[in-house]
Amino acid sequence: MAKHVIVIGAGVVGLACAWRLRRRGHRVTLLDPSPASGASHAAAGMLAAVSEYYFEEESLLALSLPASRLYPQIIAELARRTGGPTHRRPHGLP
Repeated sequence: MAKHVIVIGAGVVGLACAWRLRRRGHRVTLLDPSPASGASHAAAGMLAAVSEYYFEEESLLALSLPASRLYPQIIAELARRTGGPTHRRPHGLP
């Protein structure tokens, strides 16, 4: 059943969530007083599953590693659907 979902924040994570929700048939309202100005600028846009890991955070690592392996597929789909560049630089993944 389709729902109306409000996503707060139009940074990388908020936009990704809104995109996936729309693909699943939901209505989405995206709210952000200044899009792409918040957490998206943290760590220079680096996605590093292991470098943010601290001792005794095994549950975080268990989520981060599989997500980092899915990321290239998500980026490829984004590039196909938008026809635009993603500027992805795949460094550090085996």
